[in-house]
Amino acid sequence: MVIKLLCMLFFSIGIARGTPTPKCPSEKICGNVGESKEVCILDENENCIRKYKSSCHMAIAGCRYPNLEFTDYSNEYCGMEGWICEEPPYERWTLFFGQEDELVTA
Repeated sequence: MVIKLLCMLFFSIGIARGTPTPKCPSEKICGNVGESKEVCILDENENCIRKYKSSCHMAIAGCRYPNLEFTDYSNEYCGMEGWICEEPPYERWTLFFGQEDELVTA
């Protein structure tokens, strides 16, 4: 009887803590990589492009942030500089300078 209670207590503590998070490897295992190895993904939650040094770095980010989905990635996304995710996110503004009559065409 006591053993059953101890087992139930042990399992309830384990459930209350949640599932353990996997230990992710360090980025050091990826080694030194050049810009030619960059991989970029479309972050559909933030509507921006996330850039990683290599597919190895992308895999480690996937381990650290399991909520990120890596469904659409391509090197071509890396050329879309205006859409790179910024940390912290900043709003994009377009400012026009000049006199009003210069902007209006006759």
